[in-house]
Amino acid sequence: MKYLEAGPSAAGWSRLSKVLKCPRFYALDRGPRDSTSDALIRGDLMHVALAHHYANLRCAQRGDADEYMSAEDAVAHCVANQPSDALCSAYDRWAHKVISVYHQYCSKYIVPSWTIRDVENVISTKFVDPEMDREYAFSSRLDLEVEHQGKVYYVDHKTSFAILPKTYNKYTLSGQFLGQQIMGQERHGERFGGIILNLIGWDDRKPVSSFKRKVLPYAEKSVAMFPETVILAERVIARYKGREAMDWPGAHVSTACHTTYGPCPFFNQCRMGG
Repeated sequence: MKYLEAGPSAAGWSRLSKVLKCPRFYALDRGPRDSTSDALIRGDLMHVALAHHYANLRCAQRGDADEYMSAEDAVAHCVANQPSDALCSAYDRWAHKVISVYHQYCSKYIVPSWTIRDVENVISTKFVDPEMDREYAFSSRLDLEVEHQGKVYYVDHKTSFAILPKTYNKYTLSGQFLGQQIMGQERHGERFGGIILNLIGWDDRKPVSSFKRKVLPYAEKSVAMFPETVILAERVIARYKGREAMDWPGAHVSTACHTTYGPCPFFNQCRMGG
């Protein structure tokens, strides 16, 4: 059985958002880390489970036999193949809970309402920078591409402790989804219905998780201006490329240096100067 490899696309928003957040963070954040947050681990494992769930559902809808690992086996594979013992242990602590929430998700959506077009597929476009006489590739890995009532939607799985209006409103202006809106319109025209957030909320103090699907509001002006944002980020990268990481400028704002989740992983390195 196949295992679906996921992760950011090569020319995606993850890369550009780092340089816009803080150029020095972008330059320093080049290698794998030995630790990560529980929230990211939960989201990572749930993405793995749902990717394999929907990949096999696509097989079933086409009348084919399953080609991919089960969600349970895929989560186990993901845990076992982390790049360090520390990460294996961290992921293993969440595996059972993720599978439990996944089973609740399956019980919530027993009858599929979507026709699965693709899973973990990468889409791309190009943005032209006339002043620099260049064009920049931009890509995005879609968690899921579906068809529903004659429209094509891009679905993104999001996990959180609770599902509140602020849970999904914060994604309205995310570059990830502004770019997907542009590419969706380019690829599907009027058939493109937009972005669906597949929200999965669980609180460890409660036995039952919550689920909601929300079509992301369309931000017309921000979608129109998004190519300028990509061009800005690419120009910053081009300007400082080749310098030592500590010679890239830092953002030096509290929301970048010390977030609600704790200090930037390079906080002390920036403070001490190397």
